[in-house]
Amino acid sequence: MNIQKYYFNELSSFVTQKLELLKEVNLNLRGKKIDDQAMQYLAFSLHNCQNLLTLELYLSKNLITYDGANNLGISIAQCSSLTSLTIDLWGCQINDQSISNLISQISRCKLLTTLVLDLRDNQFLMKDLLGIENLIKLTNLTMNLSGNIIYLKGIMRLGTYLEKCKNLKLLNLNLQKEIKQQQIEILSLAFQLSYLEKLSYFSFPFDFSKLDANKVKQQFYNLLMRKNTRLVKFQTN
Repeated sequence: MNIQKYYFNELSSFVTQKLELLKEVNLNLRGKKIDDQAMQYLAFSLHNCQNLLTLELYLSKNLITYDGANNLGISIAQCSSLTSLTIDLWGCQINDQSISNLISQISRCKLLTTLVLDLRDNQFLMKDLLGIENLIKLTNLTMNLSGNIIYLKGIMRLGTYLEKCKNLKLLNLNLQKEIKQQQIEILSLAFQLSYLEKLSYFSFPFDFSKLDANKVKQQFYNLLMRKNTRLVKFQTN
């Protein structure tokens, strides 16, 4: 049975729908001057979307703070049937705690198999990703974290949580140009990701040229393949 996908470009047109009937939604609110008050309105509406299977939510270039992000996370956690979730918060200048709380709430959607998080150009230091390891059905994960200042401890935390997502088959991870680049950071990440034994595709757009390109890239690949015999494609720049 084909499921109809609904597309909305205005918050007002979304909230007036029979929300309990919606199963696939694309809501594009990029640059719509969405603030925390509007986010509360959105969160209330999502809370009523109990049958959602797919949600694509584009909120980039808006005025979202801690309260807005927190309300969004709480409402998404109520969508217990979700299998595919896309959240675009590019350039919203959301702080580290807000993003961590959002990810923690998302992790309550136990049926998720596909998760796309566009967190470019925020204030995410990667102090915590607690909960993402609980998404035991997750097979496809895309995280765009470019434009955030991420240090060694942040990269190691990321690897620690991702290595527990044992069913990952496809991973797109964009940290490009924003890591305080040291060789140990990149190689420790590869070591941790090597535990993803089902991983078959890994996209990692990263400029290895600043780290003795050929040597470090080969070391990264060797570590990545340490336990993984299924990886068929490793894509960098």
